[in-house]
Amino acid sequence: MRPLDSICVPRWPAVAVLWALLLAGHAAAAAATLPARLHVPALVVGLGAGAFSFALAGVGARRVPGIRRAGLARMEAACGVAAVVAAGVALGAESDRAAWPLPVHPRPTRLRIEGKVADATTVDAMPASLLIEARRVTAGVHSGQSAVSSDWPSSSA
Repeated sequence: MRPLDSICVPRWPAVAVLWALLLAGHAAAAAATLPARLHVPALVVGLGAGAFSFALAGVGARRVPGIRRAGLARMEAACGVAAVVAAGVALGAESDRAAWPLPVHPRPTRLRIEGKVADATTVDAMPASLLIEARRVTAGVHSGQSAVSSDWPSSSA
């Protein structure tokens, strides 16, 4: 009897392991500062690791003398795990990219615009727009006081 035969080792279904790895990648993407930026690198790593895993499986399956199949099998499994975790990161980054508000959007700021409406024909369109000839724009208006103000045309011109 070998020494490790008496230890109970849990065996999980492959589908449960794959879902756990995808969930781990998704959690890693959620922990990132700007997960949307991880989308393309995670896709590249996932596709590359998956392709390398398939290539190692193909090399290890052939009956070529001199190839150590145990090492190739370990590398194939490691690349497969990396590919599935990277796929989870890519899914998490993609879902973050589609979420509102996007991480790159600034927070809303109240504006006061003084001027006249030049064109209002596209107000009912989707998305709506309004062309304004602004004489003065004030940002950060709070109880009658302004944080930033700009006059058009500039007085220095």
